[in-house]
Amino acid sequence: MINGFFLIINIKNELKLIYNMLKHTFIHTKGIGAGTERKLWHNGIRDWENFLENLNEINLANKKKGNIKDEIESSLVEIDNKNCNYFKCKLQNNEHWRLYSEFKDSCAFLDIETTGLWHHDKITVVGIYDGKETKTYIYGKNLDEINDELKKYKMIVTFNGTCFDLPFIQRRFPEINFNQIHIDLRYFLKRLGLSGGLKVIEDEMGIQRSEGTAGLSGWDAVRLWKKYERGDKDALETLIKYNRRFP
Repeated sequence: MINGFFLIINIKNELKLIYNMLKHTFIHTKGIGAGTERKLWHNGIRDWENFLENLNEINLANKKKGNIKDEIESSLVEIDNKNCNYFKCKLQNNEHWRLYSEFKDSCAFLDIETTGLWHHDKITVVGIYDGKETKTYIYGKNLDEINDELKKYKMIVTFNGTCFDLPFIQRRFPEINFNQIHIDLRYFLKRLGLSGGLKVIEDEMGIQRSEGTAGLSGWDAVRLWKKYERGDKDALETLIKYNRRFP
């Protein structure tokens, strides 16, 4: 699944708007709301560069223009400094997707498998993909290492991680705070008209899973772990492939 998140965020035409979208917004400026932002866009001021180039012609109160100008200049400095926390505080959670293009080099695509959905169930597999390499953490082997791995990233991308993955991890590892920017693709995709489970969205986008995992579900992941506990090592390999889901 984790490699699939990367595919989803990079191949769908509608999702190309995610690139450079930080520099297309003005709502991180104090006192600037969606209405003013739409007004700027309607008048051809589509990004920060447009704003600075046309400052004298923009039909806004001087104080408001000055605030936006100051914020843009500060924002450009913070982008150069790779300071994601600056923008995390400036933007509402549902706008954090705008930060992906600027901080994708420090982004982890995260997915977990468990023995069930309840509090007493345990995490069996955690997959973390950085855009180049997938690292897999397994219960009873190296699962305790995920804290050190997650500390490396400024941003985490999940599908339904708000409700499932992150709370589940925090119950098992209360020392993990998840202070990173979190983009939950479930909600981001819904805004683009893509709803339903991940498999439904994958099918709509034409994404095919790797050989041996097509048709498997979360309950199959539970079954595979139980088979592994009974000594079937091949079941664990299939579970790991399912967690990745894509070559």
